[in-house]
Amino acid sequence: MNLQVLESVALILSIGLNVAVIALVLFAIPAFKELRQWLRGSETLHSLVKELRPTLTNAAENVNYLSAAFRSDADEVGRTVRRATETANVIIDTARDRTAEISGFLEVVQEEAESSFLSTASLLRGARATRRVRGKHRDREIEKTRTHRRLG
Repeated sequence: MNLQVLESVALILSIGLNVAVIALVLFAIPAFKELRQWLRGSETLHSLVKELRPTLTNAAENVNYLSAAFRSDADEVGRTVRRATETANVIIDTARDRTAEISGFLEVVQEEAESSFLSTASLLRGARATRRVRGKHRDREIEKTRTHRRLG
């Protein structure tokens, strides 16, 4: 009887194992189909990437070229702005110097003009005074001469 029980347990275990293997195979078949489709998709993706690689490489090189050109242009604009700023500063400094020189020159001209005006006014006043004095002196001389002729 022990042997029969043992055979029965072995038979049940064998049947259970066979059922488990059959179930595993039944579940594995769809999984393998999915895996096969995924592999086909990845092969398609791989071939698509392989076809696009030269185009993507070319696009990346173009982006690098444009980036370098933009950087170069931006650097050139920066240098130009710096030079323009330096030139503008030089022009402003020169204009300030010239303005100061012109201001000093105009002060000297104004002082000279005032001095000349005062000198001329003084000279004219002196000439008028001299003329008046001479005129009075001449009038006296004329008067003396007339008086002398009349008396004489």
